[in-house]
Amino acid sequence: LRTRAVDMMLAVDSVAEVEWVEMCPILRDPFILVAAPSARITGDLKQLALLPCLRYASDLQIGRQIEAQLRRVGTEPSRGFEFTTNQALFAMTAEMGGWAITTALAFLGTPMAKGKLVAHPVPFPRFARRLALHARAGTLGALPARFAEELRVCIQARVLSRVSEELPFLSDDLEI
Repeated sequence: LRTRAVDMMLAVDSVAEVEWVEMCPILRDPFILVAAPSARITGDLKQLALLPCLRYASDLQIGRQIEAQLRRVGTEPSRGFEFTTNQALFAMTAEMGGWAITTALAFLGTPMAKGKLVAHPVPFPRFARRLALHARAGTLGALPARFAEELRVCIQARVLSRVSEELPFLSDDLEI
């Protein structure tokens, strides 16, 4: 935005609030635990420590956010494989019989995850990231707000309609 390489962008918890950026909130996206069906998840952190933990790469915003939450709750699973895409993370989690932390939107938006992974609530205090549309303040008129509303409608129709069926434990945690 600063260099004008883009006029608008979707960003997650990564753009500092400054006066020259207009932010239109889109979605609160909670983190969840996903695991291979063979990994008997009980919600016990000690039990999880016995299973392979797969992670997002630590140079990704999502990876840093997950690692910070794991440290806050006092658990640091052994370091192992790190991945930069949902597809790779989910495929290896299923293949290795392990577990990973991801977001509801990432899980619902990755078709190959269905049937290969089982979603569970995180076994510690819930946390989430926020998705917002960002634009340079005052340069695009009403367009950012209109575009953000269209995104909310699209997410409501295509994603939130599946939450109660596929992630019933979330209740209202995934919200527009």
